[in-house]
Amino acid sequence: MKIYTSSLLAGLSLNLFIHSAYGAFSIDLQFNNEFGAQYQSAFTEAVTFWESIIIDYRFNSPLLDGININATLATNDGPGGVLGSASPSGYVYGNVLLNGDVNPSDVLWAVDGSMTFDIEDVDTLINNGTFSALIQHEMAHVIGLGTVWNLFDSDTATVYNPVLSAANQYTGIHALTAYQNEFDPTATFIPIEEEGGLGTAGRHWNEVENGAELTGITDPEGQDIAFELMTGWLNEPTFVSETTIAQFKDIGYDVIPEPGSLVMILLATSSTVGIRRFFRI
Repeated sequence: MKIYTSSLLAGLSLNLFIHSAYGAFSIDLQFNNEFGAQYQSAFTEAVTFWESIIIDYRFNSPLLDGININATLATNDGPGGVLGSASPSGYVYGNVLLNGDVNPSDVLWAVDGSMTFDIEDVDTLINNGTFSALIQHEMAHVIGLGTVWNLFDSDTATVYNPVLSAANQYTGIHALTAYQNEFDPTATFIPIEEEGGLGTAGRHWNEVENGAELTGITDPEGQDIAFELMTGWLNEPTFVSETTIAQFKDIGYDVIPEPGSLVMILLATSSTVGIRRFFRI
């Protein structure tokens, strides 16, 4: 893990075919000058968390050695509402044989990206104990959850990371198997969010009523998926599912071998944050 505090992040715009060599996953995080020490510990916690879950790539290449993320505080829409935004901006891709697969597949990894947080919400989130969860959520999007699914290259008519069989149906084999074991043994796809507008719809696990109601879909511990970290609204207390972890395997990462053994996450001590949409990409 490397964390930088200079004001600029050198941009990467890698559109390179992957050649076999060695690479390992890490997160290099850089802050703009708005971030004081009171904020940075939450980012360190988020980096440590994802680096403990995503342990490597499923393909070895000198171009794949981690992801650079720039974090920024900015004024957005005032208190509440959209808390943050995130997206990747640089990629490495190719038709490759992933470790553990029989046939090659079209895979794309993010190597560069950014996260922006509403400066008018951050102190409230810190006081409520939810800022780390928000950072983890946005960081997962930069790495690829919801943002690199079914990316279409019009020049070659190639779909990279083809894990969606329809706009609201996730069928990547590893996450779907985890979802069947964790939430619904009869599922043939994982439902994807259709509400919330641009940046929420199509990029999160599904909730109901804009996150205002329980879904009735629960894991073996009785946790409703409405409280899962990678849904589109922040409901507390948050947890990270095996489904979310396995999704990273679908898009080309090696993850911890037994995601169910990881006990997570952050307990909120106040209800004043309520239910809010996380972000727009």
